[in-house]
Amino acid sequence: MLIQEEMQMQTIQLKTVVGEDGILQIQIPPEFKHKSLEVLVVFQFSSEPETNRIENHQTYDPTDWHRFIQKTYGCLADDPIVRYPQGEYEVREEIE
Repeated sequence: MLIQEEMQMQTIQLKTVVGEDGILQIQIPPEFKHKSLEVLVVFQFSSEPETNRIENHQTYDPTDWHRFIQKTYGCLADDPIVRYPQGEYEVREEIE
């Protein structure tokens, strides 16, 4: 039985360069190992010159985001964010 989370669509956005052989390589996070996936590729040409894209080429690893969240979660617990009073809400006429 599939877990609800596994059935949700995941989005990975990245900038990459197609290799000389015409192959686009996409690295999938390790937690998807041995899973059956449907993959949809939508692409857009980048406005950056090709030389800049190759020099600045970086791959996106979604596990980096999860590590960032785990590392920073609760870092403001001792200094909570305060939401000050917002004032009175303006009552407007209804649109018919």
